[in-house]
Amino acid sequence: MKQNTYPIKTTWDKQWKNYNNAPFFKPNQKVIQEIIHCFNSTIMNKKILEIGAGSGCDIICLTKMGARGYAVDFSSESIKTMHYWSRETKTKIDINQADIRQLPYKKPIFDMVYSVGLMEHFDDPLPLLKQQLSIIKKGGFLLIDVPQKYSLYSIAKHIRMRFGTHPFGWETEFSIADLKKISDKLNQKVVRFYGRDLDIIQKIPIQIRPFFNSLYKKLFEDTFISPYIGLSIGMIMKVN
Repeated sequence: MKQNTYPIKTTWDKQWKNYNNAPFFKPNQKVIQEIIHCFNSTIMNKKILEIGAGSGCDIICLTKMGARGYAVDFSSESIKTMHYWSRETKTKIDINQADIRQLPYKKPIFDMVYSVGLMEHFDDPLPLLKQQLSIIKKGGFLLIDVPQKYSLYSIAKHIRMRFGTHPFGWETEFSIADLKKISDKLNQKVVRFYGRDLDIIQKIPIQIRPFFNSLYKKLFEDTFISPYIGLSIGMIMKVN
């Protein structure tokens, strides 16, 4: 069954519908760490936009640490969930419902724009990334975090897509070489690549997952090898 090569709103409405009825989804600490590192350990008053923000947990975390947080998602349920957790955590963030192909910002006002698990849902991310670059201040940063190509997850995902059973619709994945090609086409300097999360963690018995996950984080996550063995890969570019 052929799947659409762009996100479907109803798919993501279903994904985010019940997040305000569950325990607050934990922020992605590796992404938070990488963002803070870009600004020499302080994000106070930095204008940071998360695109495809989902539950909003990451941008809420950054805002509580002093950033001026902005969030965009096209899912109505995502917007409801972000407003819910913004109230619950007493954190003010600027929330907009919009398609990322038509962002509601026209000037370079942000110190950073980032997305996690978003760009893989588009067969050509370049127009989207060019638009994102246009709203970032000179010297600011663009971070994209996507599935790592050479992983068990990617293999299993393609099998599910083959049968039309992948719950998140069509996805692609990236290697460091793929991301370098993107940065070259955008004419932007790569600050660094990173990898996060242990690819095989879901195949490990749940009782011992914390041990293996902590071992991975301690030994590999902050090393050059992590973009090659992690579940996800991130690229950070500094805007010319």
